[in-house]
Amino acid sequence: MSSWYALRGQERAQTERVVKLATYSIRADMIADMNIRISGLVRITKLWEIWEKPRENEFELHTSLYISHEPGCVAVGWVSPTYDVNWVVPVDGDVPIRQLNLSRDEEQRHQLESLLQTHAALVGHSVHLTQDERILPVWVPVFEKDRFQGFIFGVFRVHTLLDDITSDHADLGYEVVVAEGENKIYSLSGAIPKNKWAQEATVPLPGTNWRLHIWPSAKAMPDTYPLSTVVLVGGIFVALQLTLTVYLAQKARLWARHVEAVNQELVKENAERRRTEESMHRLSARLLQLQDEERRHIARELHDSTAQTLYGLAIKLRLVSQSERTPDPKSDQLLKESQELAQQCLSEMRTMAYLLHPPSLDELGCYRPAAAWSKDLPSEARSWSI
Repeated sequence: MSSWYALRGQERAQTERVVKLATYSIRADMIADMNIRISGLVRITKLWEIWEKPRENEFELHTSLYISHEPGCVAVGWVSPTYDVNWVVPVDGDVPIRQLNLSRDEEQRHQLESLLQTHAALVGHSVHLTQDERILPVWVPVFEKDRFQGFIFGVFRVHTLLDDITSDHADLGYEVVVAEGENKIYSLSGAIPKNKWAQEATVPLPGTNWRLHIWPSAKAMPDTYPLSTVVLVGGIFVALQLTLTVYLAQKARLWARHVEAVNQELVKENAERRRTEESMHRLSARLLQLQDEERRHIARELHDSTAQTLYGLAIKLRLVSQSERTPDPKSDQLLKESQELAQQCLSEMRTMAYLLHPPSLDELGCYRPAAAWSKDLPSEARSWSI
């Protein structure tokens, strides 16, 4: 009989350890999954560091991607420093979410103001969206070069969120209850009555703590075991430990794959950005080359065509002035002024052709022709840097 009591004591201790192990596993899942969701919101705040204030379509693109990958998230929004909801990206046009002012809670308002010092995220208190549905706000402060730009808030349906977190344990026969203080906010099934094997744990989250209550069903954890099953119970316990180890290893491997995929995407984006910048540089160089060729063409046309025509006109006027004709002071004066105008136009045309494309540019480059050209400028213009 004493051996039987000793075995029963071992069975009770074993049962408590199994339930405690499940409790710690679910607690670790809750902490890890909530931190992943918070990290996703923190990445959205980096838009303000990249673009000072992103455009609304960029905000919608990143938040829509976040919502599609995070079960339970129904909206992500940006609240200004004056607690005005500016941008909200809801799922399926969820109008009640858009109209809900999550900053009316004075206690929560004080908590949000404390984030200005810590720069940390905050998991707020859940609130009723409807009589049977609760939502959970998560706040992340936005800073751009240490300037406060408001908050990014994510809104999660509590039941959908915690169903996703506890999905790996849903078929193990445990009841999972989550409470904020004394207020129960979630129950996995609600069909398993609380028993003596119940375990409690605190789930620490930024700005708040959840109380986690777990107990097994009679099917999952029977009160007594036949003596012949002692070895089997030990094997099951070892199997649970191995399963938990494999599960955690798989979670770590999946997370590593996710990080690698994100890094590859960033590398691809950086390569695409570099290709775009190189294309822009080549386009700019081509535009400058075309502009220079157009200047050279116009300068050649002015020198070879218009300037030669003006030169011929000046020669004709000089021949007219030297021809034998009846002296006429008025005509002579007009002819002389015409010659001077022709010479002035010819000089200005040559100067314009030279300025459009100095011939020495093709032979000497830019600096030496520019330095020589500056000697002919007025003294106040010669002080310009070349």
